[in-house]
Amino acid sequence: MSYVSNIITFTPGTLPKSKATHGGTNLTERQNLGLDNAINDFSASISPLNISEEVFNVIKDINLSEYPDPECLSLKNSIASSIQKHENITINNNQIAIGNGSTELIYAIAAAFLLKPNTTYSSKSLIFYPTYGEYSTACNLYGSEISFITPDHNKTGFIWDFQKAQHFIESNQPDLIFLCNPNNPTGTYFNNQEITALINSSEKSNTIIVIDEAYLDFSNTDEHNTELIKTSNVLLLRSLTKSYGITGLRLGYCLGNSNLVSQIQHHIPPWSVNSLAQSAGIYLLNKNDKNLPAIQSVDIAKQYLTSALTEIGYEIEPSDANFLLIKVKNAPNTKMKLLKHNIMVRDCSSFGLPHHIRVGIKSLEDCEQLVAAIKNTY
Repeated sequence: MSYVSNIITFTPGTLPKSKATHGGTNLTERQNLGLDNAINDFSASISPLNISEEVFNVIKDINLSEYPDPECLSLKNSIASSIQKHENITINNNQIAIGNGSTELIYAIAAAFLLKPNTTYSSKSLIFYPTYGEYSTACNLYGSEISFITPDHNKTGFIWDFQKAQHFIESNQPDLIFLCNPNNPTGTYFNNQEITALINSSEKSNTIIVIDEAYLDFSNTDEHNTELIKTSNVLLLRSLTKSYGITGLRLGYCLGNSNLVSQIQHHIPPWSVNSLAQSAGIYLLNKNDKNLPAIQSVDIAKQYLTSALTEIGYEIEPSDANFLLIKVKNAPNTKMKLLKHNIMVRDCSSFGLPHHIRVGIKSLEDCEQLVAAIKNTY
């Protein structure tokens, strides 16, 4: 898929039903590549600080013989309190849905608003692309017509045409729009003015806009979209696995008006979020720092990595997230060369970017190792 401003539509059944590609190595991939546990993994974008011991101390006394709270009431209270403290906005529990990671919520949202079992009408979805692969996978699973809006790409980064998006929305009235903000893998931040333009175009058609804010904690913006959920068909997705680094526990939440959240809840299995994840989430959200040490660590390492790689000769895309998109001659080849130095990066071919790799920001020491390995392969 070329990166010029365009909208490409796939009718239901056109795209193959296959699993999305992700960063992070799994056991099968490690075995196939002959990797050991010493691999330094930059392919996933999570907190550089390991808080496992801290979380273990909190959850060690959980009684695993009991069912977890299916409503996650205490966790919802902690989410509402955190939003009140940091954003000065009041959220009720019926405006919050909890998921086993935000990806589960993506599928629940697609099921709630794209599945049309008693009609011949095919639902429609619009996705700002390139982006997280689970949006299209979920839309495809539930038989939606999928349209991708692609950006222009120039020296200032990836630029989406919001006028074109508005015209498409008004003409085609999609059921769902997926927008990742900041966007994965480009690092692009969409400001309130751009989001408001989408909302204004969507209100007449009752289109639901899903804004995935999984990486928002690492952005330098002071803007918040939370107030939008009270007056518009906006759903906000947030993840605790990124900024707090509890990826293995799987925990995310969705904010929206009570009507939308109620429909989503019907598609979330009972006891989806285990007791350990709930307890960890309550503890982390009740802390006062929003994991500022991790955010500060990312800022320092990101500045170093941007400067060092630019000095070597690489083009770095502007990024408002905790990862960098780096232009290379051949992404698969670059990935394999770095693996010889026990370093894993994300080959972005699955995003339609075969000349880019994505690098998650880790500790400064790890980033120095990455730069040394890249110098040896440049």
